[in-house]
Amino acid sequence: TTDIASSSYTISSTSAVTNITVSVSPNVVNAASTDTVNFTAQNPLTAGVGTITVTFPSNTFVPSSMATSNVRVATGSGTPTNFTDASAVSVNTSTRAVTITVPNNVAADSTVRVAFLTGAGIENPSITGSYTLQVQTSAQPLNGTSASYTLQPTTTTISGLSVSVDPVQISVMGEYTYSFTTGSRGRLVSGTSTISLLFPDDITFTSGT
Repeated sequence: TTDIASSSYTISSTSAVTNITVSVSPNVVNAASTDTVNFTAQNPLTAGVGTITVTFPSNTFVPSSMATSNVRVATGSGTPTNFTDASAVSVNTSTRAVTITVPNNVAADSTVRVAFLTGAGIENPSITGSYTLQVQTSAQPLNGTSASYTLQPTTTTISGLSVSVDPVQISVMGEYTYSFTTGSRGRLVSGTSTISLLFPDDITFTSGT
């Protein structure tokens, strides 16, 4: 037998960023929120070149574009507050990934904070529960997973409710058509969210279609 060499492959020693936490305000479903993502970057990033990519969880609404003034970055030791507008922001709506070009140099082993202001247009998932997001940088291109954060229920009210009945006759089978406008936080998700209808007491349902 004869040994045949494979094509080359690379084993990377790069690790994911660490200590990822998320602050969401307000932390209720379907709300346009301010999200602050914090993490420790072990490898440095260069201003105007280095990038941070944040991938939001499923069912989060992420707009197709964000102004740099609505995505701000702070870096340093401890809990830095020297927020500066991102140099550039790009969005992949299909993966809910937002890539931010850092406006200032990020030193090795420093704390990084990325603030998505309400004006960025991110909306929380529509279902209560615990969520995580993922973060990577151009210097550490492996996704790290955040600590979980929890979204609470919200209060929202439909409007413009109307119903039409055909035919409008007693004691016959009829078709009911309901129309309404969802509330400001009433986003519904296909295959998951539900609509409940309460009919008058004297209506009788028949089996079948």
